[in-house]
Amino acid sequence: MGNPNYHLTKHERAEMIRAHAGLVTALVGNDPDALDGQLKSIVREQSEASQGDVKAFAGRMAKQVEAGAIVTRHLLMSLAPRLEMTEAEAHELFASIYADDSITDLMSE
Repeated sequence: MGNPNYHLTKHERAEMIRAHAGLVTALVGNDPDALDGQLKSIVREQSEASQGDVKAFAGRMAKQVEAGAIVTRHLLMSLAPRLEMTEAEAHELFASIYADDSITDLMSE
């Protein structure tokens, strides 16, 4: 499974989405212990599924990040009306976030 571009099963994808939803729940609930536990669980699950293959682990973690983007996008789009944002404004917000390099800049510091 050395190719990080492999496809996940529907079950694996659903599990990744649920795992990220758990992260969001812990963040919204301001529960650092739950957040820490969920992060450790995600890394452990992806590590076990990779069976020691570093490239597979990197690929699975990339897919986990992708699952997180799906959850976050769905959440923001659901909340947009309550935040008095149009759908276009929500899409514009995502576009500006994706175009912002400050996150990757911070990672290299």
